[in-house]
Amino acid sequence: MPLFREKRHFEPIRILPFTWRQKRRLIKAAADPARAYSFPFNLSSRPPDRWVEFFQTAWYQQRGGGEIPRLEGRTITAACILDDLQNTLSTLKLVVASANEKYGELVRRRVEAEETRKVLKEGVKSKAEREMGDALNKLKF
Repeated sequence: MPLFREKRHFEPIRILPFTWRQKRRLIKAAADPARAYSFPFNLSSRPPDRWVEFFQTAWYQQRGGGEIPRLEGRTITAACILDDLQNTLSTLKLVVASANEKYGELVRRRVEAEETRKVLKEGVKSKAEREMGDALNKLKF
């Protein structure tokens, strides 16, 4: 069984806009404009573990440390003050794009390696079949 269990094709993950319900919940939770709030951003799909690692590394590189947004299922939760919300979303989009690029490249390399192994294996098998046929045809009964 191969160690690589990810899909053969990776569909880049996107941050989805807030739904009407999410906006309403966030508005009702508002208490103080200067306070930091947790914003749950939904993703287009559940990211694989390696993608999450790429995301965390890219976030650290963008923000130089600090609190890394929490990833649970298809949601990224980031904390920030209201004045920094657009900047936080822009950084999240940049970091998601970086994780998509790195993970997509990983998938491409693994698929190419798998294809190369398959071609080599098929080449060895067809050579073996040819040689078996030659050997059988040379038999003198």
